[in-house]
Amino acid sequence: MFQLGTAYFGCRDERGRFDLARLKDLVAGAPVRALEVKLSQGAKPSLGGLLPGAKVSAEIAATRGVPQGRDCVSPSRHAEFADKVFAERGLHEQVVFVGAGKLGLPDNAVVAFALGCDMVNVGREAMLAIGCIQAQKCHTDTCPTGVATQHPWLARGLDPARKSVRAANYLRTLRRDLVKVAEACGVEHPGLIDADSVEILDGRTSATPLREVYGYRPDWGLPSAADQAEIVRLMTPQAPRGGTATPSPTAVC
Repeated sequence: MFQLGTAYFGCRDERGRFDLARLKDLVAGAPVRALEVKLSQGAKPSLGGLLPGAKVSAEIAATRGVPQGRDCVSPSRHAEFADKVFAERGLHEQVVFVGAGKLGLPDNAVVAFALGCDMVNVGREAMLAIGCIQAQKCHTDTCPTGVATQHPWLARGLDPARKSVRAANYLRTLRRDLVKVAEACGVEHPGLIDADSVEILDGRTSATPLREVYGYRPDWGLPSAADQAEIVRLMTPQAPRGGTATPSPTAVC
């Protein structure tokens, strides 16, 4: 998989803009089977990232297609790609949309699904579930809870036997709550929640449907009709209903 980030490393021109020809050459010369377009810089929302020039070695410069020894900036968002563009050009059914960025809580995740996400990534909330206290020491290898460190002594704070149970509990609860919200909206799965089912409060007594907030068309944000039918089939219990209970081994006929 080749990831297209906001700086188009590996497929950019001399001005740092996306270069389709270079991407085609790269894909043709490497075992790339899928392209991932990262629509925004999630780790640093609205800020982007910066790799100091001192760290831009000859190898990194060649791989990214940037000048060696100069600061390398990753913008906070794309100049070439946007969510709605895929739908406007009828390409949304050929793309898997993965949402990320504080989507580990049901209310946030539901908005992502209603806008057309096929799945969501969860990072921050899962780390909190296993003990992260957001000490902001990840880059120093001195995480006090052992969650983000390779230090032998500090890592003892992360007991896999106990913390795995907590992580599993969190994920089960998240999935349960998402399904409950979907049921409240009258659908079988969170992916079937449409942009008309979610409203954004803009005052104490007024709200605006999500579709109007983002200018979505009626057919945007939902899977294809065939995919919707398959999702309903998978989510609908297949066990037989009614009838009599199975006789016990000791029943007298």
